[in-house]
Amino acid sequence: MKMKKSKVLLAGLATAALALTGCSSNGGGEGDGEGTGEGGDISIALVSKGFQHQFWQSVKDGAEEEAEAQGVSITFDGPASETQVDSQLQMLQTAIDNRPDAIGYAALDPKACIP
Repeated sequence: MKMKKSKVLLAGLATAALALTGCSSNGGGEGDGEGTGEGGDISIALVSKGFQHQFWQSVKDGAEEEAEAQGVSITFDGPASETQVDSQLQMLQTAIDNRPDAIGYAALDPKACIP
């Protein structure tokens, strides 16, 4: 079970990173240092639907474990409950403002995040 969770999480992190590579203003070439830590470490911001359910707690644990194994730094945020759309949108904006290399986002309300 742990191996499967790890593979699913790694696939999710890789998908998010690859999807956002095309969004880079520099075309995915050499970085300008923004969004990376000292020495060019990869940083990934994850914004979940919340922490109310054991599922998201497991996702957080797996993400942290795999990030450590891969040498990637992550942040993992989520509202206290899955009804706090405004709170989640603030967390997403904070993640965007911090300019990580990739953002994983599980939208509570996909239409709310469009602007």
